[in-house]
Amino acid sequence: MLVIDRSGSMDETQARQQRHLISGVAEALSFGDRLIVMVAHRSGVKGASPLVVQMPGARRADRPLSHEERALRTAKRLAIQATDPLFRGGPVPGTDLLATLHTVSDLVDGAPGGRVSLLMLSDMLQCAEGVCFERNGQAVPGSKWIRAQQQQGTLPRLPGVCVAVVGADASTTHGVRVRNFWSAYFQAAGARLDTTRWRHVVADVNAVLCA
Repeated sequence: MLVIDRSGSMDETQARQQRHLISGVAEALSFGDRLIVMVAHRSGVKGASPLVVQMPGARRADRPLSHEERALRTAKRLAIQATDPLFRGGPVPGTDLLATLHTVSDLVDGAPGGRVSLLMLSDMLQCAEGVCFERNGQAVPGSKWIRAQQQQGTLPRLPGVCVAVVGADASTTHGVRVRNFWSAYFQAAGARLDTTRWRHVVADVNAVLCA
């Protein structure tokens, strides 16, 4: 699953990197894989319109027939082309990553085989619904806030989901606080976010993709 942050805090250079990484993810798909792509919500869970692309199957994935390989190449190319409309228009006002993850939870619930990878192409700066991580916004919440969300039942359900982030900055104290928050948040939601999969830029998407 891919989440694209199209908010104003993401510059044009990062948008170009997002396109490049999406192509890399599509090329890494194999027979029977499903790719779900969505733009992060701006506020709340309304307006979700995810793109869902299913890769064709093969009689034997380790020894595919020539027509099966051609079908897979075609599906990958069409998947990349289908993401183009997601980058049209200007920046999205607001970034509600917390709400976005609830939509992710709904979309990946009961995934075939139970193996789900989530790639967040985002600076991870939540700024909506009264929770803002941007420098001129509120302070980044701590573990007490996350525990309160657990008790209220407002955390998404992401059991076993392997998470990677590209676009976030951990070179500053503020950036590290943001990373620490999301590491704890994903853990509380049942997901796994290793700090080695928290990057600002990558040359090859395979460096962060979950195995």
